[in-house]
Amino acid sequence: NTYIKRTNERGVYEIMFHTPLTTSIPELIADSDRHSVCFDPRRKVDSYSVEYMGFGHPIIDYLVNFQINDDLDGLVAIRQINGFYSRGWQFNWLVTIGSLRPRTFVHPTFVGDDGTVNRDLGYQLLNSSRTELASDIVNHDINNGNLIKSHDIALSDVGALVFEQSLEAQKEMANRGDEERSRIEALFKRRMRASNNKLEQVRLTLQKLEGSESSKDQAVVPMWRRNLEIAQAERNQVDQDRIDMLKDLDQRLHSYTGFELLNIARIL
Repeated sequence: NTYIKRTNERGVYEIMFHTPLTTSIPELIADSDRHSVCFDPRRKVDSYSVEYMGFGHPIIDYLVNFQINDDLDGLVAIRQINGFYSRGWQFNWLVTIGSLRPRTFVHPTFVGDDGTVNRDLGYQLLNSSRTELASDIVNHDINNGNLIKSHDIALSDVGALVFEQSLEAQKEMANRGDEERSRIEALFKRRMRASNNKLEQVRLTLQKLEGSESSKDQAVVPMWRRNLEIAQAERNQVDQDRIDMLKDLDQRLHSYTGFELLNIARIL
């Protein structure tokens, strides 16, 4: 019982919420039952009042959990993609490849009813799903007989992809790890030298002032003692920064590589 209509601004829609949703999640609807929204993350809208409604938005997350936890008798959204006639299953995986520059991306696997994998068709479906609009929710009977077999095939496909890319990432880390560590050490060698020079200069100045019989020099001794404490703290911070950067490098060299299934679609 929620309605969506287009607005004059391209890619922007107006959502009108009604009961029972407004009474189920009043804290998420806030003080208005009308929201201006955008569903395409690539669309740049001019107004700050336009919300991006995707995974992570509290209302979308609520609807996803509702769909998962309640028996809705197999209700599905049908999306028509022009020019696509293959039958099978589409599996979208969220892949994380750990390296010095970690990457996270969506890998689509299309498994035809004949058991063949076609990554190109998977990407075509994924890209089309970001632009084509879904039709109204309808009842649709789906034959899930070969879902488990297709899932096993898709699992092998994404597993092979992750294995290949993790090997490339390991080669990159092996080649660049020592180089990056040397760069960090050189950086902190310069910082340490500058910090030590500053610390020594402050210490010599303080010693000179403490040994002076001038009342003016004695008056600024407390300030220079404080300067010495600050210089020593800065010197200690350089040590800590070096430790932190090397630790961060080690973590990136042993970062997580893996994948998880985002969603499945039956392609008819």
